Amino acid sequence: MKMSKIQSITVGFLLLVVVVVASASASITVLSPNGGETWNKGTSYPITWSYTGSVGSKVNVALFRDDNFLNYLASNVPIGSGGAGSYTWLIPAGTVTGSNYKIGVQSSSYPGIYDLSNTVFTIGAGVPPTITVTSPNGAESWVIGSTHAVTWTSSGDVGANVKIEVLKAGSVVQTLSSSDPNDGTYSWTIATTLVTGTDYRIRITSATNTAIKDSSDADFALTQAPTTGTTHFGEWQFITTTPGIDSYSETATTDGFVMGYCSGIGPEGRIYGATGSSSLLDIIAYAYRPQRTFFTEITILMPIRKGDLWRVWWENCDDRVKIKWLPLTV
Repeated sequence: MKMSKIQSITVGFLLLVVVVVASASASITVLSPNGGETWNKGTSYPITWSYTGSVGSKVNVALFRDDNFLNYLASNVPIGSGGAGSYTWLIPAGTVTGSNYKIGVQSSSYPGIYDLSNTVFTIGAGVPPTITVTSPNGAESWVIGSTHAVTWTSSGDVGANVKIEVLKAGSVVQTLSSSDPNDGTYSWTIATTLVTGTDYRIRITSATNTAIKDSSDADFALTQAPTTGTTHFGEWQFITTTPGIDSYSETATTDGFVMGYCSGIGPEGRIYGATGSSSLLDIIAYAYRPQRTFFTEITILMPIRKGDLWRVWWENCDDRVKIKWLPLTV
C-alpha cells in the first residue's frame, strides 16, 4: 500500500510535491498470508512481502484480528533484498484460534507505507508438536562400550535440532548431544565411564522449545562386557559387576552351551539364563543361593542355538561372576 495521506499540507508546495512523488514510487505488498490460508499455532510459517521504491531498510510486522490491531510480531525486521522480504513466525501455542486474522507489514522509516493481507486467514489448533523416543524404550540390555542407534519420531514444529541425554534413576548422567539434527537417529557408543545398572533411560528434547520432550517409556540396562573381550571357547570369562542385579549377553556364532557361575556371601543370590531373540527371551536355566554367612557357589548350564541371543542375569554375586562358552562338537 502506498502512502495514503499527507499529515500536513501547510508546509509548502515544494514539500507536498516531494511527498506525492515518494508515495507514487514506494510500496509494500503482503504476499503471504494474503487470505484463505490456515496456519496452525505451535508451528512456524514464513510471512512474505514484496516492495518497490525507497521504503527504508526495515519493516514492522503486525497481527490484526477483525481488522483491529493486536500487536507487533516483530519490529525493525530487515526489509529484504531484490524487492522481496520475509519473516518466520512461530505462532504461540496460546494464540486464540479463529478465521479473522490479517498480517500487516509497515515501513519502519515511513509509517504511511504499509499493506495488509487482502482477506482474512485462519489460525487453527493443529497438531501439537511431539517427540517420541522409540529406542531404547525399555527392557533393552546394552553392553558398555558397544554402539547402538538411539531413535525417535517427531511431529509438528519440533525444530531442526534436538538435545539427547542419558538418565540414570531420573537424573542426567551424560549429554550425548546438545544440538543434534532432528533426523530420528543418533549413533551412540556407550561411554566406558558409565556404570552398570538397570535404571537407565534416554531423554530427547527440542533444542528450541524445551517443553517438547520425551523419555524412554521404561528403564533399560547397561551391562559390562567380559574384561578379556569376546567369550573364548572353553575358557571362563570373569565379569566385573556391581552389587545387586546385573547381566551380560551375546549372540551365539555356533551351536553350543553357556555355563554361568557365581558365588557370594550374605544376602540370597540368584543366576538366570535365557535365550531367544532381541524382542523375546525365554528363561531356560535358574539357580538359587539362600542367605549365608559363608561363600556359596551356584552354576547354570543352558543350550544355545547358532544366531540366538543369550543372556545371563545374576543377583548378589559379590564380583565373582564367570561365564564359559562351550561349542557343540559332533
